[in-house]
Amino acid sequence: MDEFSLLRFAHMLGLTLMGAGLIGVFTCDMRSRQTKDLKLFSQLVTLIAVFYDGVVVPGALLLLASGTWLIVQYYDGWAFLEIPWLVGMVGLFLFEFIEGNTITRLFFMRLRRLTRDAMEKGDWTDELTCSNSDLI
Repeated sequence: MDEFSLLRFAHMLGLTLMGAGLIGVFTCDMRSRQTKDLKLFSQLVTLIAVFYDGVVVPGALLLLASGTWLIVQYYDGWAFLEIPWLVGMVGLFLFEFIEGNTITRLFFMRLRRLTRDAMEKGDWTDELTCSNSDLI
């Protein structure tokens, strides 16, 4: 197998991991908004962290590494700026990477902290109830 095929495989693997992880995050988030059981809610918030940190982030890093390598090797580095679809993909990836690691991550870290506090108290807190109904 040549280098290009390996890089494409790594890129597709990263895309698959990221997509599967985001589906897991979405499913757990939607289910957590429907439950009234604090223990189940806590487990779902933990699963969101597992999917995000364990599947989405490694997939994104694999996409970043393989995509950068593909651009450097096969699109002559900065010459990729002359290819509109590739500029669009790089721009979209950068936007989503920054958004995912700021807004989304901060929201779920806050949700996990509030859930941990509520579990220690043994009941839903007002702040957790409000936060659970917020949209990202």
